Amino acid sequence: WSTEFLFLIIALSYMVKFYFLAVIIRKGFSIKKLYHPWTFTMGILIGSMFGDFAWAIKTFQHMWFPSLPYHYITFFIRIAWGFVIIQYQSIALFMYSLMERQFRPSFIQKILFIASSLFSCYFFFLAFFERGLTSESEREVAKQLLTNIPLEIRMARYTVLYLLNILIIPAVYNTFITIRAQHLPKILQRQLTIFMRYLVCPYIMTEFIQTLYLVFPALQHYIVPAVGCSTILLIYATYYCMQKILCLRSLTSETDELPSIQLATFHNLKSSIDALGETSSIQELNHIVQFFFNQTYSLPPRTTSLHIRQQGSTDYALSVQEQQVEHFLNTYTTETSIAIEQAKLLSYDNIAYDQFYNHSPTFEPIITFLTNIDSDIFIPIYNKRTIIAYILVQRNARGKQYYTRTERDEMLLFSSYLSNII
Repeated sequence: WSTEFLFLIIALSYMVKFYFLAVIIRKGFSIKKLYHPWTFTMGILIGSMFGDFAWAIKTFQHMWFPSLPYHYITFFIRIAWGFVIIQYQSIALFMYSLMERQFRPSFIQKILFIASSLFSCYFFFLAFFERGLTSESEREVAKQLLTNIPLEIRMARYTVLYLLNILIIPAVYNTFITIRAQHLPKILQRQLTIFMRYLVCPYIMTEFIQTLYLVFPALQHYIVPAVGCSTILLIYATYYCMQKILCLRSLTSETDELPSIQLATFHNLKSSIDALGETSSIQELNHIVQFFFNQTYSLPPRTTSLHIRQQGSTDYALSVQEQQVEHFLNTYTTETSIAIEQAKLLSYDNIAYDQFYNHSPTFEPIITFLTNIDSDIFIPIYNKRTIIAYILVQRNARGKQYYTRTERDEMLLFSSYLSNII
């Protein structure tokens, strides 16, 4: 019930959102063209920040500056209502746009966008031109009325019902159906799951609790603790989701920090390198590779395999998977060869995510190749720019878990030592 506590929590919420907004804007400078999800993320954060700002101004006036005329507070409240609509519209469009390669709003989405614009413009018009219903006492009395309700209060109640029932709930339902029915890249599926489970659903729940007082005036007394508790939850949800989503992938590039090898991984790498120095057969090499991937990435031993290419070997001496690899390595184009050398390691999830938003004919045969050999990871091992061996990691060997950039760099470090031994 403390106004001071509420002010502190709202200020913290504003700073967290401002931090991520700065991160996203900075990343936007590296994007060659503006992507819809990037634009809608900006709308979500900016809209939410205006809501926090309105609450901060209101609590500031109650605590330290009671002489501040309330019509200034009313101005920011009305502006915040306009941006709340922008925020919800951005959330809905963000969910739709993530699931499409080239997002094109449907006819219904265009109609809803126009309706949201009208709602938003109405509150902006009130903020700048309406001089009635601006004092705190008038507004509190108006919220309690059951008949002859002022248009502004009625519109606020209609807006709540519109945002939740017409904008958000259908978008959430469509997203869950698409996640289950459509074959999306693993990274994108993970992003959508995190976004829906840990941000959208809690956000809808807390916003619903906060806005119930507009529909049920008897709940007005509980608005301060409701806003405080829900804001605490949303600070954590926002931070968790933004960190998780940004650490997976952005639309254009890897977003992990500089790779750092953990102590346990370092010990596994050291043990494997020591074992490589003592090996005397190809079979032992395969066991060492399986040991390293099992201990470091918790992969079942049989899901990882080392294959050493033999000059002059016939198809009869190779497995079906090895035949497919040999066919690919002997027939790929110069562009594909250069792409493999530059990538150093082929990660199905990573390439599939890129292809989903930025289709490239160079990587299309690589996706087909990884699909045919049923592998998540293909690590070519070079000697004088010639592939002498390769490591394969079976598709979905780690379930839905994604191989981070740091993990892929660890694999490359291990394979460089393996190359010398071979």
